[in-house]
Amino acid sequence: MGFKDLPAHHLEEQIPAKRIYQEDERIAGEIFRDFPSLDLSLITVLRGAKPFAKALKNHLSRMGNSKNLQTDKFRVESYGEKDVSSHDPRVLIPLSHPERTIYKKDVVLVEDIVDKGYTMFLCALPYILQYEPNSLVIASMLTKNSQRDPIASNLPLKYFGQDIEFFAVGRGLDWKEFYRKGDAVSKVVIH
Repeated sequence: MGFKDLPAHHLEEQIPAKRIYQEDERIAGEIFRDFPSLDLSLITVLRGAKPFAKALKNHLSRMGNSKNLQTDKFRVESYGEKDVSSHDPRVLIPLSHPERTIYKKDVVLVEDIVDKGYTMFLCALPYILQYEPNSLVIASMLTKNSQRDPIASNLPLKYFGQDIEFFAVGRGLDWKEFYRKGDAVSKVVIH
């Protein structure tokens, strides 16, 4: 699908880059409060959470000694070419070193947005839990609490940014692989 195949639309900035930076710093501060030794693993769900995870790591490194901070990443597909979740998410790219980054470690799973919770509940959490972490919590840049499915109501979502009610792009979030770049979060408005 090319850009010309998208319906007529425009973007409206909803969360400016400065506000995103402040939220990242706040969330990193909460993580640091809970894990002051930074003896933990930040596990990024690709691709959307990559900018958020990078920001968290940078903030945490400035807050304390990050020599024990481990990172890893994996990619889950839940949307494909659609605008809504398939309810059948799957791991496309596995973790690089789960024996080093997950096993018996405190893990913060970094996600771009938790909306209905299917990707987390049906795929990401079971995938991580098979490697026996000491603890596991989720940090999400954004949430859509009003859309959370009851089956995912017990997600260990401990750290989160703003709750939104719009289809968001930018800062790692995309619409059919477009608009992923940029430091602000915008709303897609279909004409």
